Order: sequence, then structure tokens, then C-alpha cells
Amino acid sequence: MNKVFSIAAIVALVTTLSFAQGVSIGVRTSINMYGTSSGPGFDEIFMNEEKGLGFGFSGGLLAIIPLSDNDLGFAIRTGAEFSYRGLYDDKITIGLMTYKEQASEFAISIPVMIEYGKIRTGWVGVGLQLDIPFSSKLTVEASGNSETIDFKDRSSVDLGVIINGGFHFTNNIAIDLRGTIAGAALTKLTSNNEDKRSLYQLSLGLIYIL
Repeated sequence: MNKVFSIAAIVALVTTLSFAQGVSIGVRTSINMYGTSSGPGFDEIFMNEEKGLGFGFSGGLLAIIPLSDNDLGFAIRTGAEFSYRGLYDDKITIGLMTYKEQASEFAISIPVMIEYGKIRTGWVGVGLQLDIPFSSKLTVEASGNSETIDFKDRSSVDLGVIINGGFHFTNNIAIDLRGTIAGAALTKLTSNNEDKRSLYQLSLGLIYIL
């Protein structure tokens, strides 16, 4: 129920911003790459781990809110995106047993960044991204058999520091690159206190300003 209220609040925020003076509204689609860190405690659980990347895609609305009247200056870039995320694809060995584990989910993402540049030329920015995952699944494969189960101890939210940069091909069309700063994820992948993994993301986006 809390996630339903969160999604409703996001829609209300973007709708409100669309009527604000000077705000640019657009849409963004992206292809994304995901990976996890291994922290203290995790290596004690899984003695030998071959880490694999996950992939996914996103789409949603964005808003650019100028903070000055100058052509070159600061702005806030925010929005809401719906994503399918393949979080990781790992091969894990415990003693003589080896198995594969994949994690995937859907999520709502809310980036909020302070950027510097020209809205219709190019920009760089830094900020935070809040992700609300749902329908998280684990697929485990061992001895030729696989099973998909709920990812029950998945953290209810992800919060990470992100950097962003991009440029416009035309007044309306732009590309951007957005990534989580390595080592600066502010939440863990699971609610298990012994599992210290954080989720990292790299996103290549195509933007159309309305």
C-alpha cells in the first residue's frame, strides 16, 4: 500500500511541475546495466563468486526546472521512470557445489539532480536517485535444474548518489549517460545484515523534450 501512495505522489509531482512557469517537460527511455558490490560479510557467505552483470530498460517522464533566467546556469532535473531491472547474474561456489543465481524486478525510479549547463545544449549534474522495487524474483540454477522464487529479503527501497551528463542533437532530442557513483550507494541490496552488497547502475538514455 505504501508503494501505491508513493507512485501516486510521483504522478502528482510531475503533473504539478508541468504547469510551472519555465519548466521543460519531456520523456526519457533508456537501456540500463546493473551490478552489485561485494562487501565485508558477503565473501564469508559465498566463498567463491563470479559476478555477472544484469540488464534492463526504463521509460518515463522528466522535468527540468531552471534556477536562473540566464541561458547558461543551474537547474533541477527530476522525473519518474518505470523500469525492468536484471539486477545481477552470478555464479556462486560453496565448497564443491556450484550454482547460478539471477535476480530481476520491476521498479519506479525518482532521480533528483542539480545540473549546470544549457537546457537545449548540454549539461552535467549530480544528485540522488530513489528506487522503489517490486515483484522482485530470484532464479536459482543447480545441477541442470532451475527454480524461480520471490526475492523475500529484497530491500524496500534503493537510494544512491548519481552523476549525469548529456547533450542535445536538436532542441528537442538529447542523449544522456547516468550512473551510480561507485562506492556511494546509500542502501544495501537486501535486508539481511550479513549481506553488504549495494546495487550500482549505468543508464544510457534518449530524451525528447515536449
